[in-house]
Amino acid sequence: MADTRRLLNGLRDYHATLTRHHQVLSAEYLSLERRYHALRHVYEGDAAEQFKAGWGRTDANFREYIGRGQVIMRLLEERIEALEAANQPSGELP
Repeated sequence: MADTRRLLNGLRDYHATLTRHHQVLSAEYLSLERRYHALRHVYEGDAAEQFKAGWGRTDANFREYIGRGQVIMRLLEERIEALEAANQPSGELP
């Protein structure tokens, strides 16, 4: 039989790592986004239009990545709660 405490600890670690990753990534992306918005006010011409299109794709992909990560974090939270309940000393599930 599997040791659910080991699984619980692994899920907690994974959740914490994923949370930190998303916090750092979001902060870095916000900084990059601010720089892009400052650049777009002074950058003109065909190259600027191509860059704008590329930025739009990057922005959409980033937001999708963050959204999917949040779904994973919520799923991990649910599993962690279920394992915590299963590991109660009484051994009874809610």
